[in-house]
Amino acid sequence: MTSLPVLSDTPLCHPNCCLNLSTRLLETLKHLFRNDSSRRKEPPSGLVLSVGCGSGLLASLLHSYLTAPQEDDDPMTTMRVEGAEVATAAPTTMMSYLPEDRTNTVAGTWALCRRAEDAAALMFVYPRSVDLVQRYVDALFGRGRKVRTVVWLGPQADWEVFRPALEGRQHESSSSEVRLTIREGSDCGIGAYEMMAVLQVAKPTL
Repeated sequence: MTSLPVLSDTPLCHPNCCLNLSTRLLETLKHLFRNDSSRRKEPPSGLVLSVGCGSGLLASLLHSYLTAPQEDDDPMTTMRVEGAEVATAAPTTMMSYLPEDRTNTVAGTWALCRRAEDAAALMFVYPRSVDLVQRYVDALFGRGRKVRTVVWLGPQADWEVFRPALEGRQHESSSSEVRLTIREGSDCGIGAYEMMAVLQVAKPTL
């Protein structure tokens, strides 16, 4: 497994990762996933699946950050970040930052990862296919489902293309239950030209 780089508060590019990374980004994601658990009066636990994770760098950094012992942590905290990528027989850098027990493969870019059915959150980093994001959201997000949070991270220039895949869920809801939040660049610890979109169930579903 490839060694992890040391991040700083300043968003920077790293080899084998499209997204600018920083400790501020990790802290933003940590609060996002933990606050989601506290709203539902559950321990801050669950699986975060990074779909199309590439090298797995962000997934591995986030897992280490979420599971590191801290003074304010609940001893029952059990958060886990895994990656999913297309299977390939050729040697590549795909998921090289992740241990084998946190890697998942699919047959092609059209296939949904079965592990997503157990996830509390899905994360898409610089995804290439709007259709794939839409299919994951349609299949796994919403009322009565385990996935309560979908995070999209990518360039602001791509958002208009991907917006319908996430925004449609907010419009379909008959109440304020589903919420879409947009955060740009420096506000969440990524590049000035990048953004984070978060689709979330805002309150428990009965």
